[in-house]
Amino acid sequence: MASLSSSDVARKSNSPSKRLKPDVVVPKQIFLAVKKLRYFTESKIDIPLTDVLQFNQALSMVEDLIDNNKLCRYFSYMTDSNLRENNFFDPLKAIEHVDQTRHSLMNLCLHMPFTTGDLPDDYSRFRGIQGMSSKHDVIVFNSYMINGLRKNQQYFDSQICTEIFFIFVRLLHELSHACIFDSGRRMNQYNSRRFHTPMTHCLHGEAGWAVERMLFGSKIDAPDYTVDHKFIIQYLAFTDGTPSGVIDQDWIDSFVKDSLNENKLKMVESIECVPYQYLTETLQVKLEGGRKVLAKASRHSKILSFDEFDNETTSDS
Repeated sequence: MASLSSSDVARKSNSPSKRLKPDVVVPKQIFLAVKKLRYFTESKIDIPLTDVLQFNQALSMVEDLIDNNKLCRYFSYMTDSNLRENNFFDPLKAIEHVDQTRHSLMNLCLHMPFTTGDLPDDYSRFRGIQGMSSKHDVIVFNSYMINGLRKNQQYFDSQICTEIFFIFVRLLHELSHACIFDSGRRMNQYNSRRFHTPMTHCLHGEAGWAVERMLFGSKIDAPDYTVDHKFIIQYLAFTDGTPSGVIDQDWIDSFVKDSLNENKLKMVESIECVPYQYLTETLQVKLEGGRKVLAKASRHSKILSFDEFDNETTSDS
């Protein structure tokens, strides 16, 4: 896999062709270590993705999460066909199955191909084939989003941290669907229902959103704008409940930096409560800069500002 070392990045940013004009403000740079992949197979990742630093970094964060029993256990109700129909998540029962869960995740990662494609309504999507082994599954990422990530690789700044974190979330989301689909292959019943997420209080009928809620407290969306066939992510937002909540940028920077430089995801008991602020109309204008911003990651969610929420509740009363 083609990945950049810190020295390579330094040479690129200091080369004459990349040198900034004197009047351009240099963003705050953040050093992020580049790791060699351990569970994912480089040859199964298409070149447009291997060329994207943010994608490679997010993959290594997923690998660290898999190593952590306390975080890996959240996938137990998706990988274990005996647990997935249970109504409520039991952390003690989940930890009892964590070795099997880790083995299932590692096997999926080993054989999972990653590619890019045209996804008008999604940032990413898992595709599995009933009657075929997991070797025929694939996770597809929106080619416009990948184009946007490639545009932003010159500096290690907050924008790159936002993009790494969001790819990390999307990988966890799609791997959740892969787990449900693969566990369905091992079930005795012979109908298509076994390949779908059960409607339990634990999984809510949507495995990807379930793991986002269990790890971070809410579904996470990424309002963006489009320019020259590229999606440029503006900010990340919690979309469970109303109004929406904008995730604190300093927290994202710190989380990504500590995960990549200090192996945070291997050691933590749980992911700390994520700080956010309500999306007011004033904040939305500031973050989006007057651009038309769309949210694609959660097709059925709506980015709702505090002012819109207040107006809706007032008109309903």
